[in-house]
Amino acid sequence: MASGPLAPASFITDPQFQPVTIVVVAYCVAWYLRGVRAVARRGQAWAPARTVAFVAGGLVIFASVTSGLAALAVSNFTAAGFLYLSLGLVGPGLVVLGAPLRLAEMASVSPGEPSTRSSRIDSLLANRAVRAVTFPVVTWVIYTASLVAFFFTGLFGEFVADLWVRQVLTAVLVAVGLGFWWVVAGVDRSPWRLGYWQRILYLMLTFPVFGILGMTLQSERSRITPNISLASLHLGAAVLWVAGETVALYATISVFAQWLRNDEKAAQNHDRDSEAAAARQLALWRASRDAAARAQ
Repeated sequence: MASGPLAPASFITDPQFQPVTIVVVAYCVAWYLRGVRAVARRGQAWAPARTVAFVAGGLVIFASVTSGLAALAVSNFTAAGFLYLSLGLVGPGLVVLGAPLRLAEMASVSPGEPSTRSSRIDSLLANRAVRAVTFPVVTWVIYTASLVAFFFTGLFGEFVADLWVRQVLTAVLVAVGLGFWWVVAGVDRSPWRLGYWQRILYLMLTFPVFGILGMTLQSERSRITPNISLASLHLGAAVLWVAGETVALYATISVFAQWLRNDEKAAQNHDRDSEAAAARQLALWRASRDAAARAQ
């Protein structure tokens, strides 16, 4: 089969029915919105941007597997690249930015009350297996391994050919993406807390991964699946390369900007503290001077 054109109308005219994915995404979004309402009823603040990010992440995952993108991926490697990035990078990243663990804690109890759910989260984060799996080096290696496995071990062919395999691999890709972003986003509780320079290094190390992947796929001289031509493979590899590095670059710039804002806020707090200390010293000196003058 020749490579199909990436026609925008195909996203609507070739829908895919994946019941497991639909149910899971719908449940997660409903749970999150219910938590936001619970927090609002208690009079606590919750940033609307967090809600938008989480819902957008769910919609990206939902659209990736139920629209015509999955159908196009059977014969068009550009679509396959966007499908992987949506499921393994963009969608999970937006979900993590929604800070679901923090929301779960805030929604479980009123301020000042003990939280059973918070205790369960504490136990989960302290679990040795969770700490091992979420260690930054491990999450980075797992994500890199998922890229290699998806495109070079035959999993991609199974993904586009079988509906149930696609649903299982969708869950795996999303889980790997969530682990990748969880330790580096810094917006939710995590067993490991990375500094800004560590988070930037973590993200920058993905640049050569996408570069090597793209160059390797572009140098292929045989089809990785019967339905995808070499021309489509080489073009899609270039798109995957550029798009993957673009996402990583945007995330790196965001972390750096957050670092600058945090340093600026710390400097402003330091200046205010210094000014307050200087005012107290001046007031003390004036009081001492006035007392000395009265004693004379």
